[in-house]
Amino acid sequence: MTNETVIIRSHGITRSEEDSLTQQKLTVVDATCPFVKKAQQYAALLGEGGYTVVIVGEQEHPEVQGIVSYVGDAETAVVANADEALKIPGQKKMGLVAQTTQSFENFSEIADILLAKCKELRVFNTICDATVVRQNEAREIARRVDVMLVLGGRNSANTTRLAQICSEIQPKTYHIETATGIDPQWVVGLTSIGITAGASTPEWIIREVMERLREIAK
Repeated sequence: MTNETVIIRSHGITRSEEDSLTQQKLTVVDATCPFVKKAQQYAALLGEGGYTVVIVGEQEHPEVQGIVSYVGDAETAVVANADEALKIPGQKKMGLVAQTTQSFENFSEIADILLAKCKELRVFNTICDATVVRQNEAREIARRVDVMLVLGGRNSANTTRLAQICSEIQPKTYHIETATGIDPQWVVGLTSIGITAGASTPEWIIREVMERLREIAK
């Protein structure tokens, strides 16, 4: 791969992958999200400090796998929710970071659980600010509408989280990828329809969904 350029995605990569790129002396364009970088750095700091590192997130997500790799030889646990956090055995020192698209409520609940399991807990809130704002706005919309549409890829962590948050408030929440996913029966006769979208959802998809809703309303 001599003279090749490698672009690192926003989710980041593992520490070993990064070391490999450095050794190969490739041109690297690092597009890792700054919040993901912070999570990696804090995970490394906690690992070096001898803490058991707990990461709130999805075990199989590339971002989480990257964060785990920065912990080093320290003990690590990945938990998705409070139920999983309750199963973690007590430790003297524990550290907590989060996948950047997690909800603050989930993160906070897990932090409370860990407090009862250790003598020392270091918490680094690595949730993306934009994610928090988007989630809060989605909650507010969901409270005021008859049905909620969440737009974005089904493999998108932040979109899936939005759908989960909205469905807890408005049971009639539907996660769709494009306008073709709309069932007219969801919205016929309703007076208010809420729309939110994942961070990476293109603007044209949002416009097409709005146009489709106008067609159904005619």
